[in-house]
Amino acid sequence: MPVDSDVQAALQSLGPQLKRYREGAQLTVAAVAKAVGVGRQYIYLVEAGTANFTIETLVKYLRACGVPFEEFLRGMRAGDISPAEQRHRQMLNIIHKSDIADLVKGIEVNLEAISEKALRLVKARASPRPESGVGAGSTEGPTREGHHRKKRRAG
Repeated sequence: MPVDSDVQAALQSLGPQLKRYREGAQLTVAAVAKAVGVGRQYIYLVEAGTANFTIETLVKYLRACGVPFEEFLRGMRAGDISPAEQRHRQMLNIIHKSDIADLVKGIEVNLEAISEKALRLVKARASPRPESGVGAGSTEGPTREGHHRKKRRAG
């Protein structure tokens, strides 16, 4: 029976993610295959996104890699998040759970402003900067031939 295109797309997305979990746990294909109870070739097919595996296989695979199923469903392992980001998430969750509209709106406005500033800074740092003192009209710096000009002293 052919695999539905949406299922195939999901498998092709899951396979590489599972491989990253295995590699992150520093496990071999053989070690995961043994833990799951399947052959190595099947794990290769799972990681390639071509095996239509069961939830049981997925749960055993994740367990072998030390990834709780609930964290997998959330899409992120707690260990992948820096302590600072964990604190930020906790603070934001407290604010959102407070259900105080003015407080939530204030945080949104401030975060938006901070995010915009961060984006501008990242963009500015990524753009090339002209070298100071060298270039058109400069009296000091390398010439096309690689020689340095001497700065003339004013008078």
